[in-house]
Amino acid sequence: MQGINVGSFVEFAATFEANEINSILDLATPELVAAVTKWLAKKDQREKFDFYYEQGHDELQKFIQKSNLDSEARAEIAAAATRAVRQDFRNETTREYFGNVVGGSARRHVTAVTICDTEHFASQDKDRILDGTFTVLGKVSEVSMKATSILSRNKVLNRIQQPMLDELNENMRVAAQDGKFNTSFKLGLKPPIVKVIPIAIYV
Repeated sequence: MQGINVGSFVEFAATFEANEINSILDLATPELVAAVTKWLAKKDQREKFDFYYEQGHDELQKFIQKSNLDSEARAEIAAAATRAVRQDFRNETTREYFGNVVGGSARRHVTAVTICDTEHFASQDKDRILDGTFTVLGKVSEVSMKATSILSRNKVLNRIQQPMLDELNENMRVAAQDGKFNTSFKLGLKPPIVKVIPIAIYV
């Protein structure tokens, strides 16, 4: 890292992985998020069903109508929020790939965030070509010695601070002790982190 600054030209070999947020967004469609939100809202209201049932038919019908309107409203808000997040993340012109730089001191892990123009990909599946080690020649656009959230590119989600994400990651790890949850999902990047605009990428 010594001597590497913004504007420096660098050449390095790295193994790459895609931003896992993109894979999650493929599954978390606005329709799915809305359906889950609606189901959860109705599930919360079921606990009050017996109470209103005992109040008589009219009160029960009012409760059901109000519950339906509430669940629909929550679902619409969740769908709208999901669309906004997807639109912000789904930049159609560039994508970020996280590179683990090969070589150097084992005590000094370096993460190279490589920003690629999607128009130069020959494959439509831009995550499929990541197997193996690639050599990158590029220009440094940013150097950070602080842990960075993978959500930093999103204007809304980048407000979530890394300590909170670390706590969330730890909570997921605890919840996964029964083996029912995969905690390999990466929420942050370890420093030092170098953002690179590639000039050439080759095997």
